[in-house]
Amino acid sequence: MGRPKRQFHIPNRKDEVDTRCDRGGWNAYPCVNVKAHGWHRDVELPLHLSRYSTDGGVTFIDSFSDAEFTHDYIEQVLEDQNPNYPGWFEAACEAGWESLREDADVIFDQWTVDVCQEGRSGGWAVVRGLPEIDTWDAVLFAKWRKFCRYARCQADAVWDTVADLIYVNVYEREQEEKAEQERQAIAAAEFAVNGPSKLRILQRELAGQGSLLDLNLGVNVHVLGA
Repeated sequence: MGRPKRQFHIPNRKDEVDTRCDRGGWNAYPCVNVKAHGWHRDVELPLHLSRYSTDGGVTFIDSFSDAEFTHDYIEQVLEDQNPNYPGWFEAACEAGWESLREDADVIFDQWTVDVCQEGRSGGWAVVRGLPEIDTWDAVLFAKWRKFCRYARCQADAVWDTVADLIYVNVYEREQEEKAEQERQAIAAAEFAVNGPSKLRILQRELAGQGSLLDLNLGVNVHVLGA
């Protein structure tokens, strides 16, 4: 069996690298603790969504989430999710694993590595495909330390990713639906005031042409068969 596992740390020596053994106990693979801690109320709000420039990079503008996107809103979405399907936390973890595997391919570019999720709670990132730890030189050991930092950053960002996913996939969609409902209500109100008179004018103009009028809330009038 491998050595007893410690809390996350960046090893300073090769003998401090955590390992997990395969089922036969013959091969020990380097691993790093990626257990996610905290909860949604640890997320810093408002979310920083993007940073962009409108003048070719001279100045930049930061974009943040709406004030209505609160910890209570996130909590309600988490409570309402369907228990029969993977939830937002699971989706965030999966996104983190995908990013970590991409990081490993870049960091360990001289080797073909496979990053596996192991442990009772899936909280260990095990890397297969590297040389035996005892043979690592200073360069490879430095790469491992870099991978450990990246892995911990991915784990620490899980709840931030949860909030990002909910903002884009739930909150923004709700806002779009509300905006569309408001647009339709305004269009209906305009039609109630001006629609009939506009329709009568168009009917007189097109009389005798055999045209069919399709009135859409009194705003968009399409002439068919003209």
